[in-house]
Amino acid sequence: MVFNLYICYDSTTEMQDILKDMKNEYTEEKWEQGMYGGYSVKPDILVRTSNEVWLSNFLLYQSKDSMISYVANYWPDFSVWDFIKIMIEYQNFTGRS
Repeated sequence: MVFNLYICYDSTTEMQDILKDMKNEYTEEKWEQGMYGGYSVKPDILVRTSNEVWLSNFLLYQSKDSMISYVANYWPDFSVWDFIKIMIEYQNFTGRS
């Protein structure tokens, strides 16, 4: 299991950096290589704390196939029980049809 924690991250800046480096030679492989996390950042679950119901420019491309879980607690109050609940939800998650 890999746990990634992003702080002060901005998808727009990441995408602009990728486009600058590609120089009209677009391929999906080059796009993913240019991402800050490379190929490894394809989250199965994206957790949004503070009960916010938008992604706020966060991992827009990477989370296209992710289960998104909205948690009412703010990040400092996020507990192991919140995590377990999300894992149970994920076990029952069927994905996109």
